[in-house]
Amino acid sequence: MRPGSFKTSLVLLLLAFWVSGTAWSADLELFQLGVESPVQRGGDFEASFIIANQTAASADSYRVEFFASREADFNGRARLLGSFDSLRRVVRFSFQEYLQLLDSCLLEPGDWFFFARLSAVVPNDPNAANDTRRAAEPLRVEAGGPGACAPGVINAGLNDAWFNPDTPGQGVFITVLPEQQQVFLAWFTFSPLAEAAEGPALLGNSAQRWLTAIGPWQGRRVQLVASNTRGGLFAQSRPRVVRESDYGALELELIDCERARLRYELPASELDGVIALRRVVPDNVVLCQSLAEMASDQQQGEEEPNG
Repeated sequence: MRPGSFKTSLVLLLLAFWVSGTAWSADLELFQLGVESPVQRGGDFEASFIIANQTAASADSYRVEFFASREADFNGRARLLGSFDSLRRVVRFSFQEYLQLLDSCLLEPGDWFFFARLSAVVPNDPNAANDTRRAAEPLRVEAGGPGACAPGVINAGLNDAWFNPDTPGQGVFITVLPEQQQVFLAWFTFSPLAEAAEGPALLGNSAQRWLTAIGPWQGRRVQLVASNTRGGLFAQSRPRVVRESDYGALELELIDCERARLRYELPASELDGVIALRRVVPDNVVLCQSLAEMASDQQQGEEEPNG
């Protein structure tokens, strides 16, 4: 190749990269943000958002963090309300739309400016200018009834087996670790493919699947990182099992001592959605309610002025 031809090809290649946006990394944009308003304190409120990727490169994952502030400009005094972790690949020239439920108990009554911020984009997002957005309308939080934001819903009384009545035979075990402020979850379910049940199995069924997850809670929600364990043999220490960490993201929301919701995003299986959960048996409901009332009474006692 002649030197002149090489230079021409290089210029054309760089020009193509420039025209397509960037060929080295995706530039995700928080394209749109909306918030449900007004909301009565003590209930959930809904945030809607759209993530745009208008470049020629893909992104593997990202996080969206939600904030409220009394000030119109986003700064370090904004109050973090929660986050959304997406492990779904954002292909080039695409949009992703989501809804996220947030806890109004984290805010006092009044008007708040509502913000969202993109973070933890993989691979690195080189342009931070379009990563933060403020909702066009303010979030108005109205006063709730007595005990609307009583703490302590997440307590050891939740330790139990939970399931969705529409899918009997599968469900989750929930274990609350109060001192560590962590929740451990084991999910027993089945393969999404019906033909997986046709394979041979000396013990159990070849379509059975189980995942484990652990994570901290904030308010009534638990953000969990799921793991997939494989490679072991029944009642044998060899070969050692392989635990695939960061297999997916789960969000457990405890509505009350008898009801919960589980949101899941499992990119390796291209699965995401929400399932409703109830206890298999109600034996621990009274314990859960008693612990929640004790926590509420304790908080009210700490908030009362002395003298």
